[in-house]
Amino acid sequence: MNIPMIKLPSYELILPSTQETIRYRPYTVREEKILVLAMQSNNDDEIKRAMGDIVKSCTFDKVDINENPMFDVQYVFLKLRCKSVGEVSEVILTCASCEDTHRHFINLDTINVVFKADTKNILDFGDFKIEMKYPNLSDLSLIKSDNDVDSIFKMIVSCVKKIYTDEEMIENTKETQQSIQEILEMMVPEQFMQVQNFFNNVPALVHTINFTCEKCSTDNHIDVTGIYNFFL
Repeated sequence: MNIPMIKLPSYELILPSTQETIRYRPYTVREEKILVLAMQSNNDDEIKRAMGDIVKSCTFDKVDINENPMFDVQYVFLKLRCKSVGEVSEVILTCASCEDTHRHFINLDTINVVFKADTKNILDFGDFKIEMKYPNLSDLSLIKSDNDVDSIFKMIVSCVKKIYTDEEMIENTKETQQSIQEILEMMVPEQFMQVQNFFNNVPALVHTINFTCEKCSTDNHIDVTGIYNFFL
């Protein structure tokens, strides 16, 4: 008996980083199983990689986890989840005052990537400028832990596209990464603050929830951010 081919529907979305319109399809049960196994491993890198592989496949190779910024991948995955499983997800919220828990339902299809008004990809230091790129999965995978300064610095270096003056330019390659790191390390803290602010302002999935605690009547305002907090 021949296995019948199931024709999957396709949809369109606009990539947050480029505003390009791309096609995508829902993920299959087989692909969902891959994600579930990754989640059961409790390994953050495995979960991100499984998510990225599914996104790449479901966008017909238009979104690459090693090229597109992570917020693109997360946004697309959110859209895939809406078409594959459903648009509504339940989250558990905690009151800031009495710590009582509350169930809340989010329409995932209404969540967008938020770009902060003061986000700049080109950092001007007077004598020279640095062009940055938003971190992708490969960049973020360099971070071993939140307390590992060396690995965080490697991630920062990997997100430098180029450093240039009016006369010369250093593009980020394997051969120039050490030079770029040395330039960053020679900055004074006030200069390096510009670099830190770039990462503090990286676009992200954000959804604001307002609710009144049924137990203590406190008004709560919570910003739910990051793909995991929505349904993983």
